[in-house]
Amino acid sequence: MGISVAIRAFFAALFHRDAAHKIQLALSNDVAVTPQQLPAPSYPDAFPTRGSSTQSDVRSEAIELLAALQRDARFVDFIKEDLSSCDDATLGAAARMVHDRCSETLERFFEIRPLSDDEEGAFTTLDSTSQNPARVRVSGDIDRLKDGAVSCRVVHVGWVAKKCEPPQWSGKAEDALVLAPIELEIA
Repeated sequence: MGISVAIRAFFAALFHRDAAHKIQLALSNDVAVTPQQLPAPSYPDAFPTRGSSTQSDVRSEAIELLAALQRDARFVDFIKEDLSSCDDATLGAAARMVHDRCSETLERFFEIRPLSDDEEGAFTTLDSTSQNPARVRVSGDIDRLKDGAVSCRVVHVGWVAKKCEPPQWSGKAEDALVLAPIELEIA
């Protein structure tokens, strides 16, 4: 029973300011506090149990990011649109707007930067000791790496996020999968 109470107290203190204060009072060496002296909790449960959920559990960060791309750039509208009847000029103008606004949204949340300082098409040297598969994908005659350093052409510079601050969901659970609301105009 003690471990269960300790775990619940830990998460209650972590996520609820009033619970943290009550636990601090209960653990204080200066004042003896009995359970009867502690005020009743003002929240339904100090620790979310299986089957319950917090707001952050209700909607994934992926859905929230997709909703932000739709809100800022109409990304989902663009992808779901039937473009077969659009001429290239119209399509290009629409793509440019969606591209620019998606770029701004991703920059705001992730600060995406090239992983390499080299330009695409440039040559660089790679040796087998510095190869990290998460950062470098090598194609071509990879057996040559056994002989030591080899010259490689940069095909793609790679990307790295300098931060990860996706938008946070604050809506209702039944709306967690809504990417964009219905838009109506009164006639």
